[in-house]
Amino acid sequence: MKPGILLNTNAPEPSWNALRLGNQALSRGNEVKIFPLGSGVEVPGRFDRAFSCIWIPG
Repeated sequence: MKPGILLNTNAPEPSWNALRLGNQALSRGNEVKIFPLGSGVEVPGRFDRAFSCIWIPG
């Protein structure tokens, strides 16, 4: 399966949940693509203590 995730927010919790979903799919052997749209393009530069993620572009 090749899920695509549309990330259209830079709010910490929904962004974190979208990245967690992508990570879970990757761990099960799927190929995942994340498409940041709108304010979602700011997610790689954001940091929140409660919802910390590492963004690795690729």
